[in-house]
Amino acid sequence: MDSAALAEERASELEALESIYADDFRLLSVDDDGGGASGESSSLASFEIDIRSREVPTGPNGALETAACCLHFEYTPDYPNQAPTFAVLDSQNLTDSDLDSLQSLMETTCEESLGCVMIFSVVSAVQEALQDVAERLEETRRHAEEARQRQLEEEERRKVVGTPVTPETFGEWRRRFDAEMAVAKAAKAKATGVVAGGGGAKKPTGKELFLADNRFDVSDLQILQEEGGEAVEVDESLFQSLDDLDLEGEVE
Repeated sequence: MDSAALAEERASELEALESIYADDFRLLSVDDDGGGASGESSSLASFEIDIRSREVPTGPNGALETAACCLHFEYTPDYPNQAPTFAVLDSQNLTDSDLDSLQSLMETTCEESLGCVMIFSVVSAVQEALQDVAERLEETRRHAEEARQRQLEEEERRKVVGTPVTPETFGEWRRRFDAEMAVAKAAKAKATGVVAGGGGAKKPTGKELFLADNRFDVSDLQILQEEGGEAVEVDESLFQSLDDLDLEGEVE
C-alpha cells in the first residue's frame, strides 16, 4: 500500500473516531506532507480520546465509582502496517501497576491488529480494563464496609454479653490478678510490720505483751502511787450494801 493509500486510511479512521467519540475526541494535528518536493519533514495527525469505565453504583448514598484516563495517539508513517505511538494521560483511580498493565495491553492489541486500522480496538480494550478497575474499587470498598460493620456489631455484642472466657483470656486475667495480689500482699505486710519472706520480727500479740510486762498483775492504785500520783481514799463499806438498793426503779 503506497503512502497515498495509507494517508487515506488514516483520514477515514479519524472521521470515524470523531463520529464515535464525539466530545471525547480531540484532533490535535493533521497530516502534513512537508510541502512535497521541498524536502521538509512531514508530521502526521495526532489526537486524544477521553475514556472512562461505566459508572458503578457504590455505597448507601448512591455514589459512583469510576476509573478514567486520556489516551494520546500519533500516527506513524506506515500506519496501519505499523503501530501508532501512544501514551496514557490524566488517569483517575489508576495505580502505577494499573498504568503498566494498560501500556502492555495497548502494545499487545496493536501487534494483533497490524495491517488494519486499530485505534477503536485499542480504545475498546482499555475501556474494558478500566471497567475491571472500577469493579475492583467497588469490591474493595464493599469489603472494607463489611469489615467495619462486623467490627461495630462485635463491639455491640461485647457490651451485651461481655468477653467470652477462653484459656488465653483466662491466663491473661490470672497473670494480672496474681501481680495485683502480690503488690497488695507486700503493701499489707509492710503496714503490719511483717517482713516479706518471714525473716523479720513479728508484731507481739496481746498475750505476749502481758507476759513480758509483770506489772500487769499490780493494781492500778499501786502503779499510781509508785509513779507519784495522788492516791484517793476509797471507803469500801460504801459499796458493801449495794444489794439493799432498789436499782430497778426509774431514775428521775
